[in-house]
Amino acid sequence: MHNQAYMILYFVFLSSLVILILSSKRMSFIDKVDARELNNIDSLRGSLALMVVLHHYMFNYFLWKDGYWDINGYNLFRFLGPLAVYVFFIISGYLFSSIEKKSFPKWIEFYKKRIFRIIPVCLISSIICIFISYVLGNKKDLSVLNISYWLDGGLLNKRPELFGFSDSNLINAGVTWTLHWEWLLYISLPFISLILKKERRLIASVAVSTLCIIAYCVIKKYVHDTDLSNTFKYIFCFSCGYTCRFMKSERLVRYLTSKITILITILISIIIIISGNTYGIPTAMVAFIIFYNVINGRSIFGLLKVQGLRRIGVVSYSIYLMHGICWFIGFHLITKDSNIITMSSLTFLTIIILSIITSLLIEYPSYNWTKNTSKNKTTQLK
Repeated sequence: MHNQAYMILYFVFLSSLVILILSSKRMSFIDKVDARELNNIDSLRGSLALMVVLHHYMFNYFLWKDGYWDINGYNLFRFLGPLAVYVFFIISGYLFSSIEKKSFPKWIEFYKKRIFRIIPVCLISSIICIFISYVLGNKKDLSVLNISYWLDGGLLNKRPELFGFSDSNLINAGVTWTLHWEWLLYISLPFISLILKKERRLIASVAVSTLCIIAYCVIKKYVHDTDLSNTFKYIFCFSCGYTCRFMKSERLVRYLTSKITILITILISIIIIISGNTYGIPTAMVAFIIFYNVINGRSIFGLLKVQGLRRIGVVSYSIYLMHGICWFIGFHLITKDSNIITMSSLTFLTIIILSIITSLLIEYPSYNWTKNTSKNKTTQLK
């Protein structure tokens, strides 16, 4: 494997090439899968999806090379994954922060849309993992119960080994753990809408974020319970999304989007990368500053306005669920170290193409069907 600087330049080149190709007018069909106009948040999603792809590339490399699921020495790649996931959580909090009280049928429609947006592609990803486990594992070691866990759309996210293949959960890079937290957010929304009026959500989100930081630090120092500290970290991210939505103070906007704040954020990021402690709450704080700058007009030197990156954002969910499978298969096809760059390039392009196909044929048709049925019901009632 080449050194970290080389691999960064390699993936920047490869990503730029894909973005350039997707910026072509011939790729405009991607714009039509969603009726809404694409914006900078779509570009941000595209960037985050690519960051996760690169993050799990290194995990798969070391799994192939040394037989363990970790990143050794490539701290920037280690940083990209958690940063991307934390921003994704903040985006979710932001997008659903304005939901108000609904009637029971309206909530049913809401959950129906969430189910048909999340579960179809997740099922495809799980079925592929089941098949690969069957091929690589002991075909006689069949457990219907274990298989059934893989078909929950990430709700419980229990992913036991299949057919005696111990790496079953690594086939898709174990990414469905984030869906478990997304489902918990969706489940909490009716309660939040009942308890908190919109005008109180800013104060509540700041209070929750502050308490989460305190709880996280106390648990890390005295309790040493990783799962519990992670719980507060993820709640912090969702709360930051609410804060981003309702924090409109011009003074705070100027401060948090100022050059000095951006410089401090970059310095903190460098410290995090050098330390190698990339999964902590400081990374989540960096994620908050990044997202807050994006929704307040920062386009990262115009990068977020590039149409190709916005189109990657459109298919980012499929990229998220399919990329791990592609890397897993790609590295299993590599016979010697000298073939890595060639195979990596082909696999990266396969990830993009497969994700576009999955989005066009499965993700958006199922989601748009639920939206259309909702519109038809509304029309009938009128």
